[in-house]
Amino acid sequence: MATVKKIGVFMDHSKAELIRYENGAAGFIETILSEHGGRDRYEGEGSDETRFSSDPYHGSNNEFKKHRIEENDLHAYYKNLSKELEHYDEILLFGPGEAKKEFKNYVEQMHAFQNKRLHVENSDKLTENQLLEFVREYFKPVQK
Repeated sequence: MATVKKIGVFMDHSKAELIRYENGAAGFIETILSEHGGRDRYEGEGSDETRFSSDPYHGSNNEFKKHRIEENDLHAYYKNLSKELEHYDEILLFGPGEAKKEFKNYVEQMHAFQNKRLHVENSDKLTENQLLEFVREYFKPVQK
């Protein structure tokens, strides 16, 4: 019988911590960072103000551009993360916020993830030891 490869992914929109579960033990593998969120403003770049108002709440074309940049950053982040997870059979996505659900929806449409078991759990921000324990407790065999 083939061994089922299991992994836990603690994620939000800024980073994902990959935690492999094997033989009852959990260990960190890698951290994948996202470009989403922070973006420097470059000299010469237009402001958020419109030509007719200095009120930043009075929308501008720059708002659309920023939204597209955020979408592209998240897409690249999810694409990198999905490449790392293709080799696992059972994947636990957990963390605060909505990123885990968005990522689950993203990979469910991919052919490579059709036969994989995806689990989504809510959790607060956790320390490194708490992350390892969360993954161990989730994947540990049920005692009969």
